[in-house]
Amino acid sequence: MFLRLRADAEFYDVCDISAEWLCAHGVRAVALDMDNTIAKYSENEPDARVKAWLRSLEDVGIRAAIVSNTRREARVSAVAGVLGIPYRLGCRKPGKKGFLWAAKTLGVRPDELLSIGDQIFTDVWGAKRAGCKAAIVYPRGMDENPLFRLRRLAERPFIALSRERYGRKVKNG
Repeated sequence: MFLRLRADAEFYDVCDISAEWLCAHGVRAVALDMDNTIAKYSENEPDARVKAWLRSLEDVGIRAAIVSNTRREARVSAVAGVLGIPYRLGCRKPGKKGFLWAAKTLGVRPDELLSIGDQIFTDVWGAKRAGCKAAIVYPRGMDENPLFRLRRLAERPFIALSRERYGRKVKNG
């Protein structure tokens, strides 16, 4: 079980994951967590950096979808609409159905899909259960909710395994 909680890679921000890195690791599509990964809870639209990052992925043929546990359709559909990508709500991560939906929708095998999210116990674990790769990022809007820091404390040992194995350093993490 512990290996399913180990991310394949760790990055400070989703925008730090280059198209070149993805291609070098056999990634043809990404399943993006919504809240605190591509947008803060308080944002109804991703920032310009996220939009530019997704365009850089599209330029090399890497497709994206949102896989979210939230049930707030208006917000997720607005963000997905701005980004021009499909989405699925209420995925019940760490269940694997959302990730398998993303792989099928994006036309890739699960092992060619990278889940990118801010939580070990949902985004990483669910992706691994589905046979996907997983990357962990530092949550956007960490200061908006004190519970984020508590959750991150519980995740720290598993994040450290990612750092140790892959040598990725996180700023302020």
